Order: sequence, then structure tokens, then C-alpha cells
Amino acid sequence: MTDPGPARAAATQKYRPAEVRILFMAESPPAAPDRHFYFEDISRADTLWVQTTRALYPEEFGETAQERKRKGAWLERFQRDGHWMLEAVPHPIDAQRKEFQIRNHTERALAAIQAAAPLYVVLITTPVYKTLLQPLADAGISLPQPQAIPFPGRGQQGRFHAAMQATLSVIGQGAAIVPNTNKGQTHR
Repeated sequence: MTDPGPARAAATQKYRPAEVRILFMAESPPAAPDRHFYFEDISRADTLWVQTTRALYPEEFGETAQERKRKGAWLERFQRDGHWMLEAVPHPIDAQRKEFQIRNHTERALAAIQAAAPLYVVLITTPVYKTLLQPLADAGISLPQPQAIPFPGRGQQGRFHAAMQATLSVIGQGAAIVPNTNKGQTHR
């Protein structure tokens, strides 16, 4: 089987915004090699993309089956709006010891965040939040999210949307957040 890493990296770079407004940091790519947030032709099990898009564009995102057919256009909008999704770990991780696996990639995740120089960083999944919260604070990067945002699968969609809306409302208000004005350094 071919390593999906290069295809995932190319798809992620294809949709990198010129200026990153919100960098979403997820856990890792899915175990299935034919699935990824930035792969355009996904007919099933694309939960992170579906729920993130629904959270960002609730008035416009319709029935999932129809919106999947327009995923490329949605990804272009996500990019135009300055959103970018990266993973803390570049390869699929197993369900055991997630925080340990993420911790082993902390430097890589911090470097990716600093290179993107986003205005805001949003951590998706509780293990990512718990593992990266202190290293981000140590690097001078605070988060707009008042709590961990769970992965939107396995019955957690409601909690995902509530946490995402709380975070997006803070970003909309700019409360307690100092946007990054120095592109060489992210500070909050």
C-alpha cells in the first residue's frame, strides 16, 4: 500500500490560506489512507470536515450528502476565509496513549503553528488540548477557546458544536485576545 502521507501533505498545502486567520489543530489524520480533511472526494466518514464546516457556516451548510459533492468549493471557502486545519501528529495514532503520542510531536506542532503565524489557534480534541495547552502558553500563545473541543464523532457532535460556538464567539468579539501583528512571532 502506498504511503498516504505525501498526498495528505499536498492536499493540506493546496488549501493553505495566504494569511491564516484561524489555525485549527486536530489530533492526527484518519487511519484509512483514502480519507483526510482536505481530500475532496470522500463519500463517508468525513466527520471532522462535515462538523467543522457546519459549525463555521451553519446557515449555509445543508444536507451532508449534497454538501459532500461540493467539498472542493467548501474547502476553497475555508481557505478564502483564512482557515487552515493541521494535525498535531502527521500520521494516524492509535487510541491508546494519545496524549503521549501527541507530546512526542509537540515541537513539530509548535513549529507548524509559529510558521503559519495565525491570528488564532483552536485545538480540536481533548487530548490535543490537554497536551498542547501548556506548551502553547509557554510559547506565549493563548487560546480563544474556553474549554477543550471534543472530536465530533461517537455522539459528541452536540458538545463539539457548543464548544466550537463558544470559541467562535470569543474570536468574533476579540475578548482577551491579542491578534498576531508580528508575522515572525505568534503572541496572544
